[in-house]
Amino acid sequence: MKKLIAIVSMLLILPLSAFGLTLMPDTQMNDITGQAGVSIAIDVDLKLDIDTVAWGDSDGVSGVDGTGGWVGLKDVNAGLSFAVRDDIAADTIELLTIDVATDGTYGVLGGDATYVRIGLGTFDLNGDIDMDFAIGSDKDLNATGQELGSLDIMDLQVLGAAGSYVDITTAGRASGVTLALNVLLDEINMGSLAWGDADGVNHIDGYVNGVSTAGYVGLANVDIDSVAVTGMLGIDVATLDPVAINDMVGAAGGPGNLTNPELVLAKLGGYMAANPGETSSTFVVLSLGNADGIADIAGGDINVGIGALNADVAIGDTSDLRNEDVMGSIYIGNANVTVDGIVGITAH
Repeated sequence: MKKLIAIVSMLLILPLSAFGLTLMPDTQMNDITGQAGVSIAIDVDLKLDIDTVAWGDSDGVSGVDGTGGWVGLKDVNAGLSFAVRDDIAADTIELLTIDVATDGTYGVLGGDATYVRIGLGTFDLNGDIDMDFAIGSDKDLNATGQELGSLDIMDLQVLGAAGSYVDITTAGRASGVTLALNVLLDEINMGSLAWGDADGVNHIDGYVNGVSTAGYVGLANVDIDSVAVTGMLGIDVATLDPVAINDMVGAAGGPGNLTNPELVLAKLGGYMAANPGETSSTFVVLSLGNADGIADIAGGDINVGIGALNADVAIGDTSDLRNEDVMGSIYIGNANVTVDGIVGITAH
């Protein structure tokens, strides 16, 4: 029996040695096959057709006779594809990834915090989008809407850069969401970005339908390089007590002594106390950047940076402005926008 076991063992080992391979210890095998997290390779096409997307206000404008109305989009059409980039070296490609980690990245007072990291990967998004903007007295804007204009985007391409991700955590909040943004794009290209008026001018004496027709204005041959959106966005929903807020303001010696988020909440509370019943006491609170102090942990203020933008400014009777009259060219170099503050949204 021992001889049989020895022979079988040799037969199992021979194929490995013939190819110059060695048996791997269990601990090393775990390092390779035991990695956690999800990687996703995507190559999908999306076709979108929507008749109407409308937002309605049931009671119209306070203090003004009349009824409510609707505003939104109609005839929304989009044909998009999303895939892993094939224009870069294979060893620089990054897939869409999902990982969950616990460490000090977003910890408060030296502690650890758990967060979800969605790695956006080196993606290629391209396609066409067009839609009409309308207002009307009924939610079916296709039937009753007054058209404000149309937006047409042709040959859109967005190229994701390596190292791009979004982290989702509480980051110091007992509940609520903090998004840490590190969205990096190598390029945004558009063949044409056009705003159109479908019927031209028909409300001035001497102009009637059939004499003045559609026109479009916008950008052609748009090339935007090196786009980065970084920073932290906090989302909370809270019900405020205006009396308690006013007491807080008095204890602090006045609004001038409050920090940015406290000052905004003091203004909200003061308004509610002076105008009871005019607004809901429940708010969506958006913390942009370092307004609530949490962004100091990691991420900082929201910053949007653009390396360069090149485009032609064009006008014509079709939405493909690449074939129309060029009025001039526009260039923007090394643009940066930084946002830091707090926004409260409620009903009235």
